[in-house]
Amino acid sequence: NTTEKSYVETMNKAERAKYLALTILKAIKDCTNFKFHGKHRAILEAYYIENLNAYQTRVRVGMTEAEYKPAKKEALIEFIKRYDYLRKARQCPELPELFYPQKPKKLPKTAQK
Repeated sequence: NTTEKSYVETMNKAERAKYLALTILKAIKDCTNFKFHGKHRAILEAYYIENLNAYQTRVRVGMTEAEYKPAKKEALIEFIKRYDYLRKARQCPELPELFYPQKPKKLPKTAQK
């Protein structure tokens, strides 16, 4: 809406930095946290906000290593989608675009030569 847009344009640097940080935090807080769907929000909060290592995060959310690795990947992918949406919706062009790196596909042996 126009009121929010005009407010965003008149923020000082400290207010703008806080606004950007809150945008990132909102993206994390909006992630799902279902018990049988990976506990994405809990993983992101423990690892990135509370600064726990992977083992501590895994114990905190109650997952085995085999469950944790794909759940963290899914959590990051969900975060990136929410972050990108909020980055545009909240008019935050200063925030970088994020993407989850994809492994290059292996070419058939005949194409590798």
